[in-house]
Order: sequence, then structure tokens, then C-alpha cells
Amino acid sequence: MSAAPLSDASARAGQVIDSLTTNDWDAITDQFDTAMRNALTADTLAAAWTQTARTLGAFESRGGTTVRRSGHVTVTDTRLEFEAGELIARVSFQDDGSVAGLFLVPPEPEA
Repeated sequence: MSAAPLSDASARAGQVIDSLTTNDWDAITDQFDTAMRNALTADTLAAAWTQTARTLGAFESRGGTTVRRSGHVTVTDTRLEFEAGELIARVSFQDDGSVAGLFLVPPEPEA
């Protein structure tokens, strides 16, 4: 187990987000580690993204990505802008580059 974040985590997160925004579900699920493959199918991922679009409108852009190490994974947070709001795409990676987690979460309130 490495103590440093995965060196190309930001680029990998960008690829996952690009695949989300172009509805390329297989490109994402092909990168999943075993636990993610067992937890999230391409159909479930597509349904979640569709629900996000219903709630927040069309995807408009993404912001920069922060990268940090958390336990045995590298975690990335990327701000996503939609017509009617924002979300954070939180993508976690194993040291081998496989996707260990994928979440769309509300941004932290500004203090």
C-alpha cells in the first residue's frame, strides 16, 4: 500500500467524468474493481445519471479536481456544474488504477 496519491488520479477522474457526460457506461464500469462491479451495474449507473439530469438539468461544465489519499485509496473531488445546481463527482481509485468508488455528492457549504 502506497502512502502517496495515485499520480494520474486527476486525469483518470476526468476520463470517468467524460464517460458519464457522454453516457458511455461501459467505459466506466470496465474500470471498476471487484467490489464496484458487484455493487453497481451500467444500467444502475445510467439510471442515476438520468435522475441527476432530471433534478439539476443538463450538464454544463466541470471544474478543477482535488486529489488526496484516504486510507488505501486515492480520492478525487471534481465540481460539476449543471443548469440548476452543482455536484461533486467523488471518484476513488485503487493503487492499480481501478475505480473503487463513484459518488455524486452535494458540495460542502461555504463557511
